[in-house]
Amino acid sequence: MNTLKDIILEYDLPAFDDLDNAIIGYTEINNKYKLVYDIELCVSEIMDLYKLKYIDAQEYFIYNIKDSYIGDNTPIFIHKTNSL
Repeated sequence: MNTLKDIILEYDLPAFDDLDNAIIGYTEINNKYKLVYDIELCVSEIMDLYKLKYIDAQEYFIYNIKDSYIGDNTPIFIHKTNSL
């Protein structure tokens, strides 16, 4: 079984600096592999990294990361929910 690091290297997947702990997996869309990030974990990482309050970290995420395009394999961001 491949680790996430193996998958990232094998498919040359772009990742966002300092948000490794927010990666929750990967997926394939239209024959392209993409990393999957949990939005709340991203915001939490940004809060820790830049010592920001939640609302400021959320704004940073929205304006600097969420809609960034970093190639055909640009990661996707999801809202993770509890099971039904």
